[in-house]
Amino acid sequence: MSVQKRLIIALFGEQRAYVSYGEMLDAVLKIKEENERLQKASRNLIDKLNKIQNDSNYIGIFQMADIHGLKYNGENYSKEYDELFALLKEYGEDND
Repeated sequence: MSVQKRLIIALFGEQRAYVSYGEMLDAVLKIKEENERLQKASRNLIDKLNKIQNDSNYIGIFQMADIHGLKYNGENYSKEYDELFALLKEYGEDND
């Protein structure tokens, strides 16, 4: 299958004999807009997590729990956080 046919299927969900330049441009612009929204939402999430993780009240909860023998041993999101942060950097987000 040609690259053009694969692109048409990826953009429109079906194989079509013909796609106008306008349709193609509209689809690409929609993808670009969705990508920008995802990047912004991802950046906002990273920023919020950074604020929470560095907040003394948040840190104090774990310190107090540890003092009382209630150390948290559950899951964490550090791997996913690092992957998302790396993707944002890769796609031009340079503020950390």
